[in-house]
Amino acid sequence: MGQAAERPGLLEFLHELAFEQGLGLGRRFQGPSFRVGLAATPWQLQQSLNLLQRQSLPNPLSQPGAGDANLDRVVALAMNTSLNSPSIGALATLWLRRDGTSGLPQDSVPGTHQALDHMRAAGKRLVAVEALSFDEQAPLELVLEPMMRALKSIVVDLWDATDIVASVPRSQVAYYCGKLGFSRPTDKDGESPGPARATTVLLCMPTRHMAKQVMEDSAEAMSA
Repeated sequence: MGQAAERPGLLEFLHELAFEQGLGLGRRFQGPSFRVGLAATPWQLQQSLNLLQRQSLPNPLSQPGAGDANLDRVVALAMNTSLNSPSIGALATLWLRRDGTSGLPQDSVPGTHQALDHMRAAGKRLVAVEALSFDEQAPLELVLEPMMRALKSIVVDLWDATDIVASVPRSQVAYYCGKLGFSRPTDKDGESPGPARATTVLLCMPTRHMAKQVMEDSAEAMSA
């Protein structure tokens, strides 16, 4: 208990950390220990907000209509649990919000509302990325699949959503498409919606892609 007494909040950390699964990163990763799962307590949610604040990203709870989405929001975390690390807390987080009467954060982005309404009219059940952050210490290729697996239990199995949407700066489009599996949506004429040189770009990803990727990554991990 001597070491615990030297770390403010450590006992609270150990008490609150009750994620769905533990994640072993294996010998090839020499770094912090991680646990991955969904934020289930106010303290865990605060760890996610702390990460967003450290990276100067906006607080999703302060956005218009955010207060009406508490029952339609899910937050995944990858938490550093190494007692020898100088920082214990969230090193990766992903916020998703289900479409509802208040709409989605992307509805307020110029040029995207019409595209979202087109998807709704086509019967799409949408979920939006409210926030996404990965600390440079977080091994993206190792923590992303367990985070997506934890989110799948809500987004696919419970909400039955068909598509995940995100509005991102043009400079981040390659990252979202290449690393996360998003793509540009197209309208009925096969064109991408919005101004050709818009600073913010609407992206989408079918949830079936997320479910397929989770199954493939899980099978690969089991056979390794």
